[in-house]
Amino acid sequence: MTKNKTVAEAVSEIMQNYGDSLTAGDPDRWIQNWTEDGVQMPPGGPMNIGRQMIYESMSAWFDAYTVSDLQMIGDMEIQEMGDWAFSRISASYKVTPKDGSPPYVRELKALTIYQRQPDGAWKIHHDCFNSNTPDH
Repeated sequence: MTKNKTVAEAVSEIMQNYGDSLTAGDPDRWIQNWTEDGVQMPPGGPMNIGRQMIYESMSAWFDAYTVSDLQMIGDMEIQEMGDWAFSRISASYKVTPKDGSPPYVRELKALTIYQRQPDGAWKIHHDCFNSNTPDH
């Protein structure tokens, strides 16, 4: 998937797959973007350490919500440092709770660290994000 590409191409592909699997409600596809020892740092809660813990947390989230209207806001910054890279993004999306509660729009910012894998592919290693809008 992200092998033998520039860092910018690989990160853009990861972010596209991340967004597509998020809006599709597909945690199995979504988790493929992550390293085995990845760390997710979501707002308002504890860190999820390791791919399995991230998957379990996000599977519960996917069970409770649907996402639509995902949009990148502005340009994505990407920097490479050898086998590591980072991106800085801003995005917005509509969250619809599956329990019938009213939908809401979330605007967020994220700083994501990527690691080049032994096969040359890039994957998310750390992801820290928080909302610009009140939590629901």
